[in-house]
Amino acid sequence: MPVAKHTVYQHRTGEWRIVPSARCGLGTQEAWAKVRSEFVAAFTTATAGAYECIDELTSLTYGQALTTTSLAVYFPHAFLPIFSAAHIR
Repeated sequence: MPVAKHTVYQHRTGEWRIVPSARCGLGTQEAWAKVRSEFVAAFTTATAGAYECIDELTSLTYGQALTTTSLAVYFPHAFLPIFSAAHIR
C-alpha cells in the first residue's frame, strides 16, 4: 500500500485509514496528533544531534522514507538524500 507511509490518510473511498493497525483504536484527530508530536520530537532530537533516538519514535517507523526526506530537508549536513530502502541496501 503506497500511501501507508503517510500513516493517517483518507482513502479514495472517503474512509480515513490509520497505519499501523495498532493505532486503529484512535480517532483520526488523535492519531494525527500522535504522528505530529513524533515528527516534532524527531526534529527536536535531530537538532540535539541524538539521531539514534529517532528510531524509537514508533509512529514514524511506517513512514521511514517520509521521515528521512523531511529530516534531510532541514538537516542536509546530517542525512544523505537516499530514501529508498533498496537504494540503501
